[in-house]
Amino acid sequence: MTMIDDIETPCAVIDLDRVERNLDRWQGYLDQHGIANRPHIKTHKLVRFTRMQLEKGASGIACQKLGEAEAMVEGLADLGPL
Repeated sequence: MTMIDDIETPCAVIDLDRVERNLDRWQGYLDQHGIANRPHIKTHKLVRFTRMQLEKGASGIACQKLGEAEAMVEGLADLGPL
């Protein structure tokens, strides 16, 4: 296990449990109010996070640039057409 003091900086450190809780809370709110969720991936640009959002109930994703869309399509090809 890597200790926080051993990580070279700058470095993004992500608490995946917190991400999971935040996604659950956000999607729960949207579901409760009948609002579709199509998150923009420009903030994280991570296939893993996009997959988590889709698994939680997002109806799709939004991309700003062609390269972002290409990366998502390649990384999420097993989900079928996006």
